[in-house]
Amino acid sequence: EKQNKTKGLEESSVMMVGDHADDILCGRDAGCVSVLLHPSLGPAGREGLDPRPDFVIGALDELIPLLREGFEVHR
Repeated sequence: EKQNKTKGLEESSVMMVGDHADDILCGRDAGCVSVLLHPSLGPAGREGLDPRPDFVIGALDELIPLLREGFEVHR
């Protein structure tokens, strides 16, 4: 499996959070978990998005439960 050479981390343990499709593409291309920050969509809003992020959040504080409780990515 690929590793992030700069930090010694596996990409699947790195999260890319962004507010634009380019951010999601960047994260996906790097093998990272992708999170779209979009205040009006919410978690169900990822359906139909292109590119489709792994998660959609409305505010940064919504990352806390994901990081504390863990998550599974289904692509």
